[in-house]
Amino acid sequence: RSATQHEASNEEPKANQISQFGCVCKILQNVKMPNGHVKILVEGTEMAKTIGVDESCGFFIATVRSVNTDVGVA
Repeated sequence: RSATQHEASNEEPKANQISQFGCVCKILQNVKMPNGHVKILVEGTEMAKTIGVDESCGFFIATVRSVNTDVGVA
């Protein structure tokens, strides 16, 4: 799952500094770059809203609920 943080320059955001809405994604490919970074290619599968966050492990684990993105056509 992926969600953006409110302030990109903050390298260690808190849970309340992450957007409530994000995208459930499927990882298609990951490549370790020579500079130590990891490049990841993902495919978004659905929109989701965070309903809870656990950060007791040193990283965020979010519980999410799917968001209906169907748009009616008049």
